[in-house]
Amino acid sequence: MARVDLLHGRGLQHLFYNVDAAVGKNAPNRKDDVMLVQYLLKNATTLGFPQVFKWNLLNYPIAGLWDKNWQGLLSAYIDAEAGIGNKMVADGRVDPALTGRITGPVHHRQYVIVVLNLKYSIAIAALGTMFASGPRHDGSPIPVRAHG
Repeated sequence: MARVDLLHGRGLQHLFYNVDAAVGKNAPNRKDDVMLVQYLLKNATTLGFPQVFKWNLLNYPIAGLWDKNWQGLLSAYIDAEAGIGNKMVADGRVDPALTGRITGPVHHRQYVIVVLNLKYSIAIAALGTMFASGPRHDGSPIPVRAHG
């Protein structure tokens, strides 16, 4: 089940939403993890910077099913982030951030799930609501559990 984890960075710890299993190309695509990625991707790409697409023109359902449309949106998002200088993993997947790390131990690039969380928190802050309330309380259908 998608979960809330602790992310460690520069002397601080942050709560963030994590997947249990990868989502995207050649991934398990478990329904709860897919719903989390769909929700974060929708909000990160329509409310944040760079604005990759206008959601009202696409309006793909957040239903926990991963298909070629969602894969295309993820690819467009990763390309847009790379275009503004974010060094993210660009393998067409959203992998879980392991052991609370921002970057992977081998590729040393940011996990996509971490960047999606950052963009989501910026978007929510811009709307004047607290990030801590999270998807469970702001209209998302995603069940999450605390890690630990």
